[in-house]
Amino acid sequence: MKIQISELSNSGDARGFSFTAPVEALEYVGRMAAGAKWSFHWDEGDETAAQHREFDGSRAVLVLVAPGASHAVCNDGEELLWLVAISSERYDPAESMARKVV
Repeated sequence: MKIQISELSNSGDARGFSFTAPVEALEYVGRMAAGAKWSFHWDEGDETAAQHREFDGSRAVLVLVAPGASHAVCNDGEELLWLVAISSERYDPAESMARKVV
């Protein structure tokens, strides 16, 4: 089967939704994440210096980004880089600002 769609059960409470991905999905994400050398770039707000961290692609990495925080991902290697992104906020392209990093 090339496509599989599963509805996840909400196990949250009055504080909000909570969903758990099936083990098979997490294993798949783990396989996708390995291999590509990449880097994560961010700043802490206006007038702050850009920071970055490099990864060699040897394992999966979880990066939590606050809504509205400035950040970028760069594929620094020759291999395909896989990203899986989940947002806690509704996406509004009017609120996004593309910036060229030099």
